[in-house]
Amino acid sequence: MDKFMRLAEEFRDESDRGCAVLAVCVLEEMLATIVVKAVSGAKLARQNLAPPGRLSLAIENAEMLGLIGADEAKSFKALVKIRNEFAHGVKEGLTFQTERIALLCRDLPLPVPEAVKTEVVDIRALTPRSKFLITASLIQFVQAIRFDKVVPFPVPMILQYA
Repeated sequence: MDKFMRLAEEFRDESDRGCAVLAVCVLEEMLATIVVKAVSGAKLARQNLAPPGRLSLAIENAEMLGLIGADEAKSFKALVKIRNEFAHGVKEGLTFQTERIALLCRDLPLPVPEAVKTEVVDIRALTPRSKFLITASLIQFVQAIRFDKVVPFPVPMILQYA
């Protein structure tokens, strides 16, 4: 939990662009770690399942392998889309208040049961940045729990040495 608090502190002082890019980088690193654990010892499998620079493919593969759920994958892909808007819109001075970013954040699916959305968090009252960070934090939290439960897949002998 201390790790999550340190990250929250770091993002508090970060620009909107930095916040979006760094948050997704943290999630990407954690997803790669889960995939690596799941295909322990299979270098080629890791390179194909979670290749650097192909986060959307890694998300799809992790979902296909049952390493992440459908709701989590949907939210993760939405975060990637927002991150890409920031990363490729450098000259536009984008913020979470920019209309197209705010709309993407408004439609951002929280990977939690409906009861949590209505009883615990009033998602209508969240700022776009808060909704982005809460979604990223929920995914990271679930990934951290899931990491401890990942059991390596049996890897065919031929893939272990490729």
